[in-house]
Amino acid sequence: LERSQAIGSKVRNALAYPVFVILAMIAVFFIMVVYVLPQLLVIFKDAGEGVTIPITTRMLIGLTDFVNDYLVIILVAGIAGVGGMFQWLRSPDGTQWWDTNKIRIPLFGSILKSLFLARIADNMTTLIKSDIAILDSLRITSDIVDNVVYQDVLLEAEEAVRGGGSISGVFRKRSKEIPALMTSMIAIGERTGKIDYMLSHVSKFYGTEAEGKIDSLATLIEPVLVVVLGAGVAVLVSSILLPLYSMVGVG
Repeated sequence: LERSQAIGSKVRNALAYPVFVILAMIAVFFIMVVYVLPQLLVIFKDAGEGVTIPITTRMLIGLTDFVNDYLVIILVAGIAGVGGMFQWLRSPDGTQWWDTNKIRIPLFGSILKSLFLARIADNMTTLIKSDIAILDSLRITSDIVDNVVYQDVLLEAEEAVRGGGSISGVFRKRSKEIPALMTSMIAIGERTGKIDYMLSHVSKFYGTEAEGKIDSLATLIEPVLVVVLGAGVAVLVSSILLPLYSMVGVG
């Protein structure tokens, strides 16, 4: 629990800044579109034919008109859509879809995958060292892994072991979810009778890997957000200033 809490806290700290910036960007965007831009863009709407209006300005005018004309519908649809999405994600089908795809998201998916693998190895190590039977260890770990994809893998491994098979045999067939390194380590542990020892090393490896990826992501997010913000401000400013210069030139 302490290790999971520490990693979870690191993830939350890494995501707090970008989430705040993104929410602030959305809030500023709506304030600009609803209150500021309509008063500025009316100048360009009334401009004569001699004024060249860039395509970015025309797109900005169209977006502003659309948002102001259908603001209530957009807000209601957005709130209903977000609420409906969260409600669907709580359903069995939604949970299955989300747990399957969140480990495939670029950058974030690999971090989540490492966290789940570390959690599986860590819990199984603790249970086996406490003299809990392999079958019970697999079932208990499947209940606390918090991902239906890995829950299915562990339950499939439990059935295989119950029928005389091996954990590594099932993991080898589920190579998309279980890396070859973890499968090989478990196979060695099964042959030597030291599966808890091998799993403890697997847990340390993937836990360290997850923390390293989190640190790298936190370092990468800030410059990416700066570039995105800079590009957005550049497009907005150019959409307003270029036609203004054109109007001054015409005048």
